[in-house]
Amino acid sequence: METEGEMLSVLKTNEINSVPRFNQFSIHHIKPDSDIDMKRVNAEIRREFQKHSGVYIYLDDSNNVLYVGIGKLADRIRFHYYESFGKYSGKNCEKHIKFFTQYPGRIRILWANIEDRQTQREIEDILTQYLEPKYESMKKAGLLY
Repeated sequence: METEGEMLSVLKTNEINSVPRFNQFSIHHIKPDSDIDMKRVNAEIRREFQKHSGVYIYLDDSNNVLYVGIGKLADRIRFHYYESFGKYSGKNCEKHIKFFTQYPGRIRILWANIEDRQTQREIEDILTQYLEPKYESMKKAGLLY
């Protein structure tokens, strides 16, 4: 990813009325050693994201954009954490597990609290087009099915 300032500039250029302020959170995508470790990570995720909904961007330790998503942030981040070591199952999980298990280690998450679902989708579309996340490239190439 270039700079976060450039990302915000792209949102302004695309006439997003209220450009969000992005926060940062870091998580270690590895299988926890114990149930206690898993509960600790869950508590960290809940504490950071609380009941916020919005847009989030996953970056690896080299600052490559892995994924752009929207939704209830604590739930989405927790699901991706579980998917990173193959624990979660449900709708669309096979392709997410196939993707997230390829990127273990420290993940940086940029996130913005945006309650309006339409605005979430607009920002997600713009960021996905501009940032070209690895997930989208793999999906288009048919590598996640």
